[in-house]
Amino acid sequence: MTKEEYAKLYYKYSRMPDNVLNEQLTDLFNKRYINNDINVFEEHRIAARVRIERNRSGSSLVFHMKEFQVNRC
Repeated sequence: MTKEEYAKLYYKYSRMPDNVLNEQLTDLFNKRYINNDINVFEEHRIAARVRIERNRSGSSLVFHMKEFQVNRC
């Protein structure tokens, strides 16, 4: 997939309303995982990226190594 193709798909999905994007993601998920169609891998990944960007809260999980403990058996 070229940069132009990637950008075209990204802008296509970023302009979609939420309900249409969810329908497309459901369809792409079914094709990718249920029907095992590997041709929709990139398209599913791009649509999922758009969905994640829309729903991102801005906060993230903070992990401190200071609190990390390993228990050995």
